[in-house]
Amino acid sequence: MLQLFLLSLLGSFSFAAFLNPGIDIHTLRREYLQAVENEDKTNELLAVLTKENSQEPLRIGYKGALEALKAKHAFNPYNKLSYLKKAQQTFEQAISLSPEDVELRFLRFSVQHYLPSFLGASKNLEEDKLVIVKNIAQPGLDKDVQATVARFLLETKRCTATEQQKLQAVLN
Repeated sequence: MLQLFLLSLLGSFSFAAFLNPGIDIHTLRREYLQAVENEDKTNELLAVLTKENSQEPLRIGYKGALEALKAKHAFNPYNKLSYLKKAQQTFEQAISLSPEDVELRFLRFSVQHYLPSFLGASKNLEEDKLVIVKNIAQPGLDKDVQATVARFLLETKRCTATEQQKLQAVLN
């Protein structure tokens, strides 16, 4: 009886989503860092994000980053390329939904930064860097994300002196 009452209150709300809300963004960020070096963690997080099928751009972006990590962990060259292609499509979907999002651009930038140039799959590096530098100091952006992104871009040696100053200002 109580279940019927709750269901009537919830209307079209997905009761399954209520029982399994997915992974919160702070946990996702932390565990993504673990997934970079851990294939099991990559598979676990990708399964969670695939199952929840969120249309939130940042969650889609993390799904794309995890698909790229599948390529890193794969042995077979065909599988590597297949995962990278899927990751590129997922990143495009996420960024089309939120083109100015610093964290999304950072995820794609970081993946493309590490790809071998002969693959020709690093075509968005400059575009992503420009969006990141332009928006890194925006109010409301998580301070840890700001610092992580700024440090990473500075370490890549892909920034001009002016861009380095803007990124350094975020760290001070």
